[in-house]
Amino acid sequence: MIGKAKSNLSLGNTIDYNLKQKSVLFYTNNLVGENIEDYRMQMEDLQKCYRGYGKQLLIHAVLSPATEDGKRLDESTWQKIADSYLQEMKLKEHYQSIGFIHRDKGHTHAHLVISKINMNDYKLFQDSFIGKKSQFIADRIAKEFGLVRAMEIKRENLKNLLAENENSKSKKANKSENIKPQDVRQKFKHALMQINEQKFNTPEVYFLALEKNGFKVIRHFDDKQNLRGYSIEKEGTMMSATAVSKEFSLSKLGLINMSYRETKEKLNNNTPPNKTEKKEQITAPILSDKKSLEIYIEPLNDSNQKDSLQRFLKDFGIDKETIDKSELQFIKHKNYYYAALKNNSGGWAVMNPFTQTNIGAKDIITICEQKNVDVIICGDAFSYLKNIQNNGQNTPANYIILNEIFDGEKLKKTLEYLQPKQILYAAKEQRLAGFLKDFSQKILSDAQQENTTFIHNYLDKAMDSNFSTTKTNSFSNKNNLASFMELLFSEQYQGHSVAQFIESKKKMKWRKLNL
Repeated sequence: MIGKAKSNLSLGNTIDYNLKQKSVLFYTNNLVGENIEDYRMQMEDLQKCYRGYGKQLLIHAVLSPATEDGKRLDESTWQKIADSYLQEMKLKEHYQSIGFIHRDKGHTHAHLVISKINMNDYKLFQDSFIGKKSQFIADRIAKEFGLVRAMEIKRENLKNLLAENENSKSKKANKSENIKPQDVRQKFKHALMQINEQKFNTPEVYFLALEKNGFKVIRHFDDKQNLRGYSIEKEGTMMSATAVSKEFSLSKLGLINMSYRETKEKLNNNTPPNKTEKKEQITAPILSDKKSLEIYIEPLNDSNQKDSLQRFLKDFGIDKETIDKSELQFIKHKNYYYAALKNNSGGWAVMNPFTQTNIGAKDIITICEQKNVDVIICGDAFSYLKNIQNNGQNTPANYIILNEIFDGEKLKKTLEYLQPKQILYAAKEQRLAGFLKDFSQKILSDAQQENTTFIHNYLDKAMDSNFSTTKTNSFSNKNNLASFMELLFSEQYQGHSVAQFIESKKKMKWRKLNL
C-alpha cells in the first residue's frame, strides 16, 4: 500500500474533486448529519473558529493498495484502514474527517479529507513531513492487514511503465494520421453554421438546438454565476466555441449580456427565484440605507431538506402553524439550504442545524402589516417566531428584528415610519426599553396631539353647523375627549356624525384611549 498526504488550501475544492470522480462516501469521523452537505458545513464552521495565521487548514491523504488488493477490500475493511491511519497520525480523537473510495484509473484507492483544526482548542495540527509520515504509516498498515507493501508496488509499477513505453512507441509508429484537428474544426464549423441559420433569443434555447444535433454542451460560468462561454463535444472531441470560430462566441451571437439565471427563467417562464408565494414585506425607503446586493437565492423544493429544517425548528419549540403564519422562507443558496428572513437591505438572515449567519448585506428586518398597531422588537428570528407562536389571538402587530445590529438612529427612523400604538419588547430585548423610553413617549405623545387637534377641529365645525355650545361642553373633560377620539376611529362608529354619537353616548361604555 502506498500512502500520500499534503496540506491543502481549499476545503470546497478538495471535496468537489472527490465528488467528481466515481466515488463512494464510506467514512466520517467526528461529524453528524445525513449527507455530504451537512458534513461540509460542519467542517467549514470549525474552520471559522480558527484565529491563527495558517492558510492551509486541511490534509488530503491518499491510501492506494495494489490492484489485486483493492479488488478484494470491502467497505468495512476500508473503514478499519481509515481508523488505523488516523489513529497512527494522531488525527482521530479531536479532528474531523471524511473518506471517499475511488474506483477510477483501473484500481481502487481511498481519499481522506482531514481538518487540521483541533475541535477542543481550535489550534492547528502540526503537519511537518506529513508526506513521509504517511508513507511510513501506510506501510505499517499494509503489513498489519496482509496487503502488498509499497516497495513491491513500486517494482510492479516500474515493470508496467517499461511495458507501456514499449507499447506507446509501437503505437506511434503504426498510428494512422487520417483524422486531423483541422478536419474536425471544419466539420464543427459547418454544423454550427447550419444551426445558426435560425435566430435564438436565449443561450438555453441555442444550447438545446446544439444538443438536438448531437453535440454535448459544456457551459462556462464566472464567479457570479454569469454565463461567459461554452464548449461543444461530439464523438470524443471537444472544442471551445471560439476555437471553432470566433463568430460562434456568445458575444457575437448576441447572447452574452443575459445571465444564466435570467435565461433559465425566460425559458421556463417560471417565477424568479427570489420571489415566493408569501406576502411581500412592507418597507419604506428610510428603513434601509445600504446598497442592495444581487444574491442568487432560489426557493427550496427538496422535500427532505424542508423536513430537516422543520425538525430543526421543532426542536426549538416552533411548530408548522407558526412557520406558515410568519414571513420565514425556506431557501437554497449555492449548495446549502436554510430557513431565512429577508432584511431591509436585500440580504438574508439564515439558519439551519449547523449555522446561523447572514447572506449578503447585513441589516435589521422590518415586518409590517399595517401602521398604527403595536410594534414588537425582537433580537433574532427565533425570538420573532416565539412571539408569533405566543400570539394566540392573532392580534395585528409589526415586528422589528435587530439581527445582531443595534443602530439607534435607524431604529428610531423605523419606529417613526411605523407610528406604533405601543412599543413592546421580546424578553431578551428589555434592555432597549430604557434607551427608547423618552423616544417612545415622544412618538406616542406626538400621535396623541395630532389626533386631539383633529378632534378639536372636527368639533369646531360641528358647533358652527349643527350644535349649540351646551351640546359640546361634555367634551371638555379630557377622558371624554379621549373616549370620543377612540370611538371616532373605531369600525363600529366609522362614518357616523357627531350628532349620532351624542345621542348614543349614554349607551356606550366610556374607556380611556390607550395609545
